[in-house]
Amino acid sequence: MQTLWRDLRYALRMLRGKPGFTLAAVMSLALGIGASTAIFSIVDGILLRPLPYPKPDQLVRLREVNERGVMIQVAEPNYLDMRARNRSLESIAQFAGGQVVVAGGNEAARAYAYWVSGDFFKTMGVQPFAGRGFLPEESKQGGNNAVAVVSYAFWQQRLGGRSDFSALKLNIDGPAFTVVGVMPPGFSYPPKAEIWVPREVEPPQVSRTAHNWSVIGRLRSDVSFDQARADISGVGKQLRRELGKETDAVDMALVPLKEFMTDSVRTGLLLILAAVGLLLVVACANVANLLLTSATMRASEFAVRAALGASRWRMARQFITENLLLTMTAGVLGILNSFWGVDLLLGLNAGNLPRESEIAVNFRALLFTLGLSTLIAVVLGLLPALRFSGADLHTSLKEGGRGQLAASTSGRLRSGLVVAQVALTLMLLVSAGLLSRSFLKLMRVDPGFKPESSVA
Repeated sequence: MQTLWRDLRYALRMLRGKPGFTLAAVMSLALGIGASTAIFSIVDGILLRPLPYPKPDQLVRLREVNERGVMIQVAEPNYLDMRARNRSLESIAQFAGGQVVVAGGNEAARAYAYWVSGDFFKTMGVQPFAGRGFLPEESKQGGNNAVAVVSYAFWQQRLGGRSDFSALKLNIDGPAFTVVGVMPPGFSYPPKAEIWVPREVEPPQVSRTAHNWSVIGRLRSDVSFDQARADISGVGKQLRRELGKETDAVDMALVPLKEFMTDSVRTGLLLILAAVGLLLVVACANVANLLLTSATMRASEFAVRAALGASRWRMARQFITENLLLTMTAGVLGILNSFWGVDLLLGLNAGNLPRESEIAVNFRALLFTLGLSTLIAVVLGLLPALRFSGADLHTSLKEGGRGQLAASTSGRLRSGLVVAQVALTLMLLVSAGLLSRSFLKLMRVDPGFKPESSVA
């Protein structure tokens, strides 16, 4: 520990004595680490973390497959047949909805309301935070089903957090509903959902070509996904044989809920993560060049230390200690930048990213940054040590010795780093240009409707 403390104090003196070098190295690494941490936070929140529901791997989305092989939403009669005939789902529920006008809270406003079947909350595996869910008689046609369950955020912000549910009435697109329960904080499925009402408040749909419903299911604990997929597909094909052209579905498909929610952004996020990784590599190569130049200027110093008995590992440890100070400083700045970066990216993609509420620079992202900074410090610390490993350090004490070293090992290594920097930078520029061109072409495509007035 005493040796480490001496190394840290010496490293601090060295870095303070070269403010220009220190600033350039720290800012280069802070840019790369900050961008990497921001993108990792988004990738972690969307792709890596499990869904915030009990046993999330058992949750699946059920889809119809039409004659063109395209997966589409489900017609209600097909959903009812699937619910009755399948042998692999513990529970299954349908839902549909979107933005509606809601009055009865603090003020009339638009909110996301969904009409859900009776097993919806059972399928999700979530119990109300306060009050209750839907009773069996409230999930039957003609029953007393003018009730609603609201999200925790809606309850707090629009209903004042009042616990006397009997006095809470909501007019949802006209009809009045009594609030009977509040879901736990953070629960919002479908995404952005604020209000859930029994599907049975609306008349049943009998058409098998009206694809109006999304369907979610939970696998039985003793059934694998592949077994369930085969079972559901068998039921779908059986319905097609029985009904013929009465139904558009030629098959039924299962998709894991997490995959269904994230599939549209997975490739794009991984490409961005790879691009940011290349940016970090370019920044590290830039700092490595600065370190090699600095090490060349200090050749005599290390030759003296070697003459006094310092081993190459001892000198390498000094380099690693100095770089650890650099990278940790850059890591702190990078974390601060990542908070701003995540907010910026979420603002630019407001409403377009799945699991948006779960994206944050959290403990996992901080561990990622710590590990990344430590790895960079070790790699960059070993480069100057390798620069000296092939030469006799004592020759640097002689006249012209430093020039010989700089012209051989250091020059070749720095030239290689410059070539790598240029190549990686060109890759990033070309990729950015192609991406921008594709984006501009996409923005010129006429979708045939007004997207700003549409509800998913």
